[in-house]
Amino acid sequence: MRQIFLALMLAFGMVFPAFASDPNGWWTSSTGSYIQLWANMEQVFVTVHPRQGQPKKYQGYWTRFSDAFVYSVPGYGSYQVSFSDPNKILVRDAKGGVTVWVRGKLPRAPQQQQPMYQQQAPQQPPPQQQTPQHWNLNGLWTDGSGTHARISIQGSQIFVKIQTADGTMYDGGGYWLAQHAFTFNIPSISDVYTCQVDPGSGRMIRIVSTANGQTMTWQKVQ
Repeated sequence: MRQIFLALMLAFGMVFPAFASDPNGWWTSSTGSYIQLWANMEQVFVTVHPRQGQPKKYQGYWTRFSDAFVYSVPGYGSYQVSFSDPNKILVRDAKGGVTVWVRGKLPRAPQQQQPMYQQQAPQQPPPQQQTPQHWNLNGLWTDGSGTHARISIQGSQIFVKIQTADGTMYDGGGYWLAQHAFTFNIPSISDVYTCQVDPGSGRMIRIVSTANGQTMTWQKVQ
């Protein structure tokens, strides 16, 4: 994997003052937790597996591609992450404390073995994917609390423009996952949503936030 990752960067002429590293895979933290990293060209996804308790998922972004990134933990602030060498990562918290992550497999891997953020890959659908024609999602939707969303479908891509009750605007984009399901992300708030269209009427969408698991329901207005 690392050889492929580096080859792609060389092919695109990406040169950095520090060495390039592939973060994808399992890491062991000096705190005793296990870390699973998955990254694309823009984002880095961090899943912390404590020795006790449930895994926690966080989302970050590159500050220097393949060499340094930042991710945030609600209530604790931002963490500055940089490679010390291809197999060692230094993590600095908001108070200046440093944690070390060392590349390595888990002695006993958790049940989730596949990358946990496949649905958060860059928002481009696979070439073979076809746009379902059963429902016309184009138009205005509302969650009943004053927030409105306008959905526009262009081929196999889905564009979402959201206006909250206080007038704040958000733009997102995504693609179909299945006949009645799609995903979209909103880069400005670093969240990805999975959406299930009601197969009975096509006029109701159940939406789940990947960041916090909260759900909402949109109903079609027009």
